Amino acid sequence: LVSNLPARVRILMLAARSRARTTEARYGFSRKISGVVKLDDLLWASAHQIASMLRLHVVVLRAEAGRLELKIGYPPEDELDAADLGAAKWAFTPPRPAGTGTTPLPGAKRLFLPLRTGRGAIGGVGITSAGGSVLLTPDQRRLLDALMDQAAVAIERIQAALPRVATSSAGSPSSTRRATPGAMHASRSAARRACSAASHAARRSVVSTSSVSMILATAGTRTASASSIA
Repeated sequence: LVSNLPARVRILMLAARSRARTTEARYGFSRKISGVVKLDDLLWASAHQIASMLRLHVVVLRAEAGRLELKIGYPPEDELDAADLGAAKWAFTPPRPAGTGTTPLPGAKRLFLPLRTGRGAIGGVGITSAGGSVLLTPDQRRLLDALMDQAAVAIERIQAALPRVATSSAGSPSSTRRATPGAMHASRSAARRACSAASHAARRSVVSTSSVSMILATAGTRTASASSIA
């Protein structure tokens, strides 16, 4: 029993370090998208973040005039076949997973998930792997959901700012200058709140890693003592 303790503690330590890296990456993503003001740049950053963290191929679709339009693919993707497009539409209305690995339209190459905010679905994300399958662990699925939530909130922020910008542009240049700092201040405030939450989570992960390291050291001492007694 004592001899197995260090191995178990090492597994816990590796898991804690992995969570810390993931939290730090999400913190960096939050900081990155907080300063983005163009929708295309935000969609590209979101697709790249999901693809790099989960090692997936990603497409991002957005609802325009009641239709889903393919906006970004990482690696680059210009169009979807009929099965994938059907799965994307199925996932959008009503919002639910569709495509490969699900009951609705399992013949699609990708798994499609809705991008949702408090106002409802505003788009969708399609994922697949280089080998053509999508098998996510529970931790990976939670990470994917968290990244999609961050992207959806940022998309909603940019879309909400568009009418204000258009209204300001129709008026005088001075009114545009007055509106812009207020919008920037609101964006920075939201970003600070998100960064603070991510930083707090990162500190918790670091504390967990340190605690596991102390347990490992204690376990090693106990193992040595047990060996000398034997």
